[in-house]
Amino acid sequence: MEKLDIVEGVPAGIYYREAVTVVDEDGKEHLAETYRTSDPKGPFTPTQRYLGLMISGAKEHGLDPDYIQELEDLYATLEK
Repeated sequence: MEKLDIVEGVPAGIYYREAVTVVDEDGKEHLAETYRTSDPKGPFTPTQRYLGLMISGAKEHGLDPDYIQELEDLYATLEK
């Protein structure tokens, strides 16, 4: 997690890590680590690189095609 913290900008104060409880489709609770912005003023637009990772992951995990299309549409609007 320390290496991921570096990638996500924790040492620079951009984000901080927070543990949260999430519930899966079967109602089972899981502890998950999330990153939250230290300065929550938005709206925020992801980078193309990050959005590309989201699209790849969404496809790999078989998420709703409409959601994937929304991500791809947003990706097309971002500057390279």
